[in-house]
Amino acid sequence: MKFRKRKHHLNIDAKYFKRVVLFFLIFILLCILFMTWFFDQLLEGYREACYEQETKYNTYLTADENHKKALEACNINDK
Repeated sequence: MKFRKRKHHLNIDAKYFKRVVLFFLIFILLCILFMTWFFDQLLEGYREACYEQETKYNTYLTADENHKKALEACNINDK
C-alpha cells in the first residue's frame, strides 16, 4: 500500500520563505523611513516659521523663555 503525498498550495521552500520575509521587512522599513522623511520635509516650513518667532519676542526674556513662548505659540510639544 503506497501513500501519496498531498501537495499543499502553500508548500514553500524555507530559503524562499526567508527571502520573502526579509524582503518584506526591508520594504516595510524603507516605507517607514520614507514616510518620516516626507512628513519632516512637509512640516519643515511650518517649524521654521514658528522658530523664527523666537527672535520677535522681547529681548529681556532669556533664550529659554523665548523658546518656550515660541513653542506655545506654535502648539509644539517640546519633550
